[in-house]
Amino acid sequence: MTGTGSEPYDEDELDWGDAGEGDDYVVLYPTTNRPQIAGLMLLLAALLMLTTVVLMNGTLGDADRVEGTTAKANQMMEQTGMQSEEEFDEAFVRSVLRAGIIWELFCTVLATAGGVLVLMRQNYTLVLAGCAAAIVGMGTFMLATLFGAIALYLVLQSRPEFGIIEEESW
Repeated sequence: MTGTGSEPYDEDELDWGDAGEGDDYVVLYPTTNRPQIAGLMLLLAALLMLTTVVLMNGTLGDADRVEGTTAKANQMMEQTGMQSEEEFDEAFVRSVLRAGIIWELFCTVLATAGGVLVLMRQNYTLVLAGCAAAIVGMGTFMLATLFGAIALYLVLQSRPEFGIIEEESW
């Protein structure tokens, strides 16, 4: 048998890569399932925030609900003793709902991007921004905040899996 050159070779001398045992491999970074759990938490937080957006949009689109929300807000202000000279009107409630919808959509997009990127173990900074967005997003029953905090803890614990090994000292 001849190789690519004029020198003969023996098939037993070639390294096919399967001669080594199963223990002979190099792990560049230790891997755990923390990024997968963090990604799941961020995606769940994004889903909860999207649900909140849908509920707020439904409230905004229904005149009876806006009227009821306005009456309830004025009643709560009166009961807590925080009465001002002006009462809330429907235009103010609508503007608050619109601002809440925009804020929640922004947080939803960041949390979704962070969830996807943490699953791929890429862009550590944007993953942290997604965790922060999930924490400050409203979410249903504040579960998005809880899921965002859990995801942030897990992402900080899995920092070496993103290729960040050295400690930064200021």
